[in-house]
Amino acid sequence: MTRLQPLKNGLLAERVAETLRRAIFSGHFAPGGQLLEAHLARELQVSQTTVREALVRLHQIGLVTRVPNKGSFVAALSEDEVRDRLTIRWLLEGFAWFEASQRMTAADFEELEAKLEALHQAVQGDDLPLAADVELDFHSVIWKNSGNKALAETLQKLTPPLFAYKTHQRRERGEPLDVGFERHRNVVSALRSKDPRQLREVLGEHFRTYPFLFEPPSAEEQITADLILTNARA
Repeated sequence: MTRLQPLKNGLLAERVAETLRRAIFSGHFAPGGQLLEAHLARELQVSQTTVREALVRLHQIGLVTRVPNKGSFVAALSEDEVRDRLTIRWLLEGFAWFEASQRMTAADFEELEAKLEALHQAVQGDDLPLAADVELDFHSVIWKNSGNKALAETLQKLTPPLFAYKTHQRRERGEPLDVGFERHRNVVSALRSKDPRQLREVLGEHFRTYPFLFEPPSAEEQITADLILTNARA
């Protein structure tokens, strides 16, 4: 296993958190693996306090589990936990997409297009960890533009472990990254349309990237989702 590169400048806790997040997405740290503060501090040439702060940040977004008297571990979701998170994310993401589509300005779409271009570059470079990072940033732009801070914060905590899981699955299946790029380009088109039906269709396409774990919503679930959107715009 290759070593992590030392970090010597900048906002160290934030940079350590970013380095560890990318290492988790890349598979450098396996799900369930322990993250030893002393070892990481030596490898990155920072203090244990800095590493501890970075691990707290990753714990806050669900990528790290901190167990009292045992330490920190890479989050490892069971299939049931993935299914549960996907169901919740589907409901919240649909709400966020619809709200954002009604609010986004030309400048907001420019920001989203910049993320899409960054994703294209990651795809061209066949850089799976970077693609996962940029994909998360892409969605964060949409969540932010929903105009609902609590919704955006909930999705920011709920989603990163799913991205780590999907990145691992992509690596295992050898899924080409350009497929993911096309899906995200479709999201931008749907947001520009402001059409709830198109948004719902693209949302379903997006969630089918979790084969065998996400089932299309039942009629009752779809009615619930439609009611949420209707009440949101009332």
